[in-house]
Amino acid sequence: GIDEIPRLLVLNKTDKIPAMEARKLAERYRGILVSALDRKTLVPLIETVERMAFPSPAVYSVTPSINQELI
Repeated sequence: GIDEIPRLLVLNKTDKIPAMEARKLAERYRGILVSALDRKTLVPLIETVERMAFPSPAVYSVTPSINQELI
């Protein structure tokens, strides 16, 4: 049923509120914080979507690891 469909809450425009308030909202609603003004906030979103779409360990990863540089 519908309860079996994975869902992800993305809290956008988090730059508009204090950081502590944003973190509390993310914890409370189990969401991902995103701000277009800070591209680094997209990394947790991409990683979470990747884990949800490919639950088993993937051979290839869309996001580079922290120690890996983009070519």
